Amino acid sequence: MSQNKYISFEPWWAGYSNVRMSFEIAIAISEITGRTLIIPPKVYFNGINDWNDTNSYLDIFSIWRKDTFLETFNAVDYHDVEEYASLNSKIGYFNGIDKIAEIKTFSSKYEELHPLPPPDKDFVVYNNIEDQEDFEMFAAGRKPFSVNSEAKFIHFPRNLFGHFYYIVYGSSPDKRNYIKNKIIRGIRFNQDLYRYANEAKKKMGNYNALHIRRGDFLSDRPNMEYDLSAINEFLPDYFYDKPVYIATDEKDKSFFDSLNIQNKHFFSDLYEITDPLREIALDMITCSNAEEFLGSRLSTFSDYINVNRASINQNVRILEYNNHDSVDSAYDVLPWNKDNQSSWHDLSQYYWTPEKDDRKIFINIASYRDLDLIRTIDDAREKAAFPNRLVFGVMLQDEEWMLDRLRLMSDVKIIYCHYKEAKGVGYARNRINNELYNGEEIFLQVDSHCRFYRNWDIGIAQQIDESPENSFLTGFPPDVRNYSEYNDYIQHDRLNCNKILNFKENAFPFFNSRGTVPRSEKYCKTFHVSGSNVFGRGEIVDVIKYDDNNDLLINPFLDQEIYSCLAYIAGYDFYVPKFANVWHNYNDNTERGDKKLRPLWHEDNRLDNYIKNPLHLFKSRETKRTVDQWVAEIETEIKMNQNE
Repeated sequence: MSQNKYISFEPWWAGYSNVRMSFEIAIAISEITGRTLIIPPKVYFNGINDWNDTNSYLDIFSIWRKDTFLETFNAVDYHDVEEYASLNSKIGYFNGIDKIAEIKTFSSKYEELHPLPPPDKDFVVYNNIEDQEDFEMFAAGRKPFSVNSEAKFIHFPRNLFGHFYYIVYGSSPDKRNYIKNKIIRGIRFNQDLYRYANEAKKKMGNYNALHIRRGDFLSDRPNMEYDLSAINEFLPDYFYDKPVYIATDEKDKSFFDSLNIQNKHFFSDLYEITDPLREIALDMITCSNAEEFLGSRLSTFSDYINVNRASINQNVRILEYNNHDSVDSAYDVLPWNKDNQSSWHDLSQYYWTPEKDDRKIFINIASYRDLDLIRTIDDAREKAAFPNRLVFGVMLQDEEWMLDRLRLMSDVKIIYCHYKEAKGVGYARNRINNELYNGEEIFLQVDSHCRFYRNWDIGIAQQIDESPENSFLTGFPPDVRNYSEYNDYIQHDRLNCNKILNFKENAFPFFNSRGTVPRSEKYCKTFHVSGSNVFGRGEIVDVIKYDDNNDLLINPFLDQEIYSCLAYIAGYDFYVPKFANVWHNYNDNTERGDKKLRPLWHEDNRLDNYIKNPLHLFKSRETKRTVDQWVAEIETEIKMNQNE
């Protein structure tokens, strides 16, 4: 494994969905080998351009977000790799690639300018095997195909076709979940396409969608059923209650006259777009935005509509009009090892369905008179891949009617006090750590007015697993408004790594900050902790908790600074990952703000006689570093930030 090794590939010669499959398999191989992915400059799409004229090839990033792609994956542009410059010609970008790269084929012979056999159901691609039993279970009798090589470049020539999560072996369930989550997050349509699709939605109102594949299926799969009367019988009653958008490659729209849908819409009814890639993307997004979607079995176009629906948290059910499948929320048995699994073609739902991870996650939530608490807990459960592993620890500073609601939740541990007896968020969070945490493997602290990313529990576990040793993870979450659509708020998914500009109080370092630190690295080191987003291995709770008997009243405004200090002197550092798994509603943070849904605790209560400067209390806990060193490091950072 080396940062100076690369993987290149020429995508499968086919339509958009199969080209995307090639990208995903190449990305997955890049992940398991640690190689840098070389991005093809432009792509041949069957039926759209000429295979022997690169001037007609299309740029996939005319519909994908390239900034997100490059930030998510270890990738570089083709033109930025010196050795590849000589390969560019009118009839291909990889002519002569066998002179500089080790060619990887699933057959014995390499031929230029010809599609080559894919791995299909015969091969499993691997780099290293840590658990032989796990590998054999994953391979399920397929031939091992190693990509472990000393060559600087390895290249796959037009032979990557299939499901990456079936073909590429990650060395553990966690690694495989990680690759899935990363690919879902890193391949996104450009946001302007969603704006176009939202305008179309305004024209239709709430609607359902169908994808009816005709075209090549009529000749390649003549046994497939396309009798519209059969589709009429299949359609559930709710489909008739709304307009229906029909995505199809059938040119003669009169073919659909016998479909028992009164209010039908086609692409040309809604869009005036002639660019073929944008048309494909908008067709998919329009189906993705529908309340219910039914697609064509064995169509990768339908598969990727469901993938996109999963990525924007739409309801996903594999209800294809000539096939019924259920979708597992998670699985213990690899789907291709199930007795009733008919074909690798039937695996699309496992794109977004994770393998099980049994590590428990403890979620610390201090809540003060916050009606959004219930929605926050519900959203955490709904968006988690494994909601059964969540344990919520809540200090509820409210009234008893709210306590009665919370007691109905079996996965919530509660400390309660009336809101008039509240002593601040730092006090509440510390009591939760002292009294409710019970050795769970993963710790997360959030505010009571947050929203989550789909499969966020896998996301934070992966960030923890790949973070530096002895680290906490933090970062100020991006903003979410109470009524934001999921797909709206996840477009803004960068954590903020704030600069510390000065101390507000001389008695104790009380951070005053603004702005963000530009981050080219995967993790940005920081001293500025976000109390609304702190997470790490469960062991960190013993580092940040204090005052086991809850006898002391420590400055209620300094919980973030106290975490920073206690972690530092114990030899831990805080890091900010690039991507958020938690979003925060900042409306509630402004004192006496017009848009607030609740008061802040210090607007209701006055707390006197607290310890303003607790530094002397922490000196007895110095083990790896000192409190004075912590203060000195922050002063150095402030000077550096003020000079910028």
